[in-house]
Amino acid sequence: MSQTPLEVLNKRLAEIQDALLHLPCGASPERYSLLVERDNLRRAAASYRRDHDDGRSTRELEAELASLKKRRKDSVSQRTGFATSKGGGNHSPTPGVWLELGTRALAGGELANINARISQIEDVLAKRLGTRS
Repeated sequence: MSQTPLEVLNKRLAEIQDALLHLPCGASPERYSLLVERDNLRRAAASYRRDHDDGRSTRELEAELASLKKRRKDSVSQRTGFATSKGGGNHSPTPGVWLELGTRALAGGELANINARISQIEDVLAKRLGTRS
């Protein structure tokens, strides 16, 4: 199955975020290069979404919004479950450590992309329906 241009952009954004998370502290030139590429890709993705959301029906956008909200909930639940099973529970000598690491990864990668897309769709729907959600 062929990927849409937006899926290609999002995949590269995820790769960049992963690379940023794994760079050593002293890798400033590499970090800067990745940050510039990330910002350019974010602008391209936002433009693509803006250009293509106008041609989609309200029903399609609402379905995507519901799907994204479910993905967000499932991602957070999955990470929280993983965190508590790996030592982040109440009986652990270091409660919350894994949870914090999982949350950081989500905040920088998948969850940030999901939240950004949810906001974009809500804005489009609000403009169409004349309300704010």
